[in-house]
Amino acid sequence: MINTPKFYDLMTPVLRVLESLGGSANILEITEHIVNHLYLTEKAAKYLNNPGRTHQTKLECRIYHANKYLCCYGVLEEIEPDIWGLTDKYEPGMIVTHDHIIKAAMEKLTA
Repeated sequence: MINTPKFYDLMTPVLRVLESLGGSANILEITEHIVNHLYLTEKAAKYLNNPGRTHQTKLECRIYHANKYLCCYGVLEEIEPDIWGLTDKYEPGMIVTHDHIIKAAMEKLTA
């Protein structure tokens, strides 16, 4: 079984990676740093989300979902397609809990 972190477990690591990269990065840079930061196996890093239908890995898909929730929370924005950046709401070293972010995202989506 491939052990790929859940999207909500990737939220704080995504913020740390972006902070370490100067505040913005593309999905491939974020993914590469997440793999190193979380010591993921090559198999977990390269496992395709829908083999035969897409070249996106399960990890990239989950990072993308984490990013979307972080955008709804207001600490992240999509600067350009697949380029993500921290916003002024982000505070260095910020730790986020998925409960608060998911609640904020749901409120924003249902407003």
